[in-house]
Amino acid sequence: MKHLCHFLVPVLALTAALLMPFQMAHAQIPNPGFENWTAGSPDGWTSFNVTQSSVAHSGASAAQGTVQSVGGFGIPPTLTAGEEAVGFPLNLRPAALHGFYTFAPVGGDYFYVSTLLQKSGQGIGAGAIQIDAASSFYNEFVVDIFYASADVPDTAYITFSAVAPGGQWHVGTTFTVDDLSWGASSSVKELGADRPVQFNLEQNYPNPFNPTTRIKFGITDYEFVSLKVYDILGKEVATLVNENLRAGSYETTFAAGSLASGMYMYRLTAGGKVETRRMILMK
Repeated sequence: MKHLCHFLVPVLALTAALLMPFQMAHAQIPNPGFENWTAGSPDGWTSFNVTQSSVAHSGASAAQGTVQSVGGFGIPPTLTAGEEAVGFPLNLRPAALHGFYTFAPVGGDYFYVSTLLQKSGQGIGAGAIQIDAASSFYNEFVVDIFYASADVPDTAYITFSAVAPGGQWHVGTTFTVDDLSWGASSSVKELGADRPVQFNLEQNYPNPFNPTTRIKFGITDYEFVSLKVYDILGKEVATLVNENLRAGSYETTFAAGSLASGMYMYRLTAGGKVETRRMILMK
């Protein structure tokens, strides 16, 4: 028995260490995969015009919100974490809210995601994104959270809704959400609020470089952005950006310490547009 205990202790410790990131990511978000439903509403959430969807990112179900017609007017869906929309307990400082979504807009409606973190009833952190581009396949969203103090929040609010630019929602606008988690903030830095006049990918600087270089790019609409690095044989060696970004100018850093010297290509893809440039790693 003593030998068995000596074997089990390190095994259990390793298991706990491996599970820790997963447990932290999903910590305290109620029913994050929307698998459990009672009386037509996801457990742990307050919803309106939201139904259970079998078209899930993972698992058996997701939450789908649709603008419904009532008396000839479009009534938007809302999905808010917590019974009676009172939020849920939290005892950590997440950098961002992650999740997966599909979106089918009608007449210019937006999909809106927001999170608010409180400490003793006072707001100490918040973040929001607004999505207008249609997506028939699941894409990941990232809502960076910006803090006004160093406190650890005790309550979190998460809300999904449809937004109409003119205050008149369009019947049929639909969003689906699934697999929520806390995670890292966006890997790219927004350089400013100025809207670029065109989609662009700048030459990396410095170039040649060793072992890091900066890459700047601009996008003109809120859309899913991919920025990947390939070797001269076309093999992908790094993914620098793989998320939804709003219109703006951005900068990210490529660290190539583990790669061999030579020529590499980096490719920006967003909204059906693609641009590729070359760079040289010289060690």
